[in-house]
Amino acid sequence: MSKADSKLHELREAHQKAFFDAGDLAAALDLDASGPLRLDWLRFQIANEYFFPQQAHGQSRQQYRDNFRHREMKKFEFGSICDLESAGLLNLQHGRPAAGPAIYCSYHLGAWAIQPVLLLRRGIPMAIVAGPGMAQDHGGAMVQMNHQGRERQLWQAELSVISSDGSSALMQMMRALREGRSLYICIDGQRGQRGQMNAADEERHAVPIRFAGREILARMGAAYLAHKLGLPLVPMLSWREADGTVSAEIGEPIPPEGSREEFARLALQQLWTRFEDRTVLHARQWEMGWYSYRTRAQQRRMNAFEPQRLYRFNEDRYHLYEPAQGLLLDAQTDELKRVPPAYAGWMDRLRGSREGIPGQWLSQLFKDPQSLQQIFASELLVAQ
Repeated sequence: MSKADSKLHELREAHQKAFFDAGDLAAALDLDASGPLRLDWLRFQIANEYFFPQQAHGQSRQQYRDNFRHREMKKFEFGSICDLESAGLLNLQHGRPAAGPAIYCSYHLGAWAIQPVLLLRRGIPMAIVAGPGMAQDHGGAMVQMNHQGRERQLWQAELSVISSDGSSALMQMMRALREGRSLYICIDGQRGQRGQMNAADEERHAVPIRFAGREILARMGAAYLAHKLGLPLVPMLSWREADGTVSAEIGEPIPPEGSREEFARLALQQLWTRFEDRTVLHARQWEMGWYSYRTRAQQRRMNAFEPQRLYRFNEDRYHLYEPAQGLLLDAQTDELKRVPPAYAGWMDRLRGSREGIPGQWLSQLFKDPQSLQQIFASELLVAQ
């Protein structure tokens, strides 16, 4: 066995050990202890049950442990990114890069953080468009990884990182594409520091699309840029197999056709539909499900309470868990809120009912007009 083959063999053994160790760590998690871990678990549970109720039924705890294990594996893989494909730990199962610059659209599924190496090894120069956290935490490491790959003559393609929150982000993206480089972007990522989108932003920058039987808001930036420069959007996905190895695929390019708005709507729906087909099998590997849960189309704010109307619990914004404690998770602000136990009790009953509550009954329940006003101001209830 040559020295190079010996190193790859050692990498495969280390990868297998890391996979088992990550499984042991995930199995030991205490999901009932209060703290950041429990909140992270609850967010995962909410998104999982919202998008994939049949898969999540009674399985959310184990699915979260699998998700945690998967995230732990990324730490190991990132440190060995240059050699994963050579060792058979990262495999392109289907497709090939586009012939020329393109915008590769991926999701936070599988090995999304190391997918770019598949393009670099196939001679695709690129710029990774990353949120502020990713750009700050991993941007420098990605550039260093590319330097090592070029130094070892594994590839010669250039790589750079563009922070999506930068004031010149759009100009940098356009410059990269015009210079013949491709972009790599996860289109389910957060928007800005808080990942929030107000009503005005929704109308200007997002389009409603269908995903897993739900309507969510998809940002149109990548599609608009592709249309402006006449370049295709290319779907790229990866997932972890049962043995811990990672498989990936590159879809057919989606060329810009028709008007900008029409192309954005059709192309984004096509991308999310392809993603849905993959998440049906690997939903527990999706790291940003909670974010997409937060980008659902929201109900329009009501002008005033109307006693003659029927109202329901606003499950498009709030998730009620542990009703006895009156804890709410606000999908719009990503905050935990507490309501009086008496309120939580009837909200829990209302949540499980498809029939609305008459406004007159609410008027009798809340004798204090100020309390009723606060409930509607917070959008806990919406009109049917």
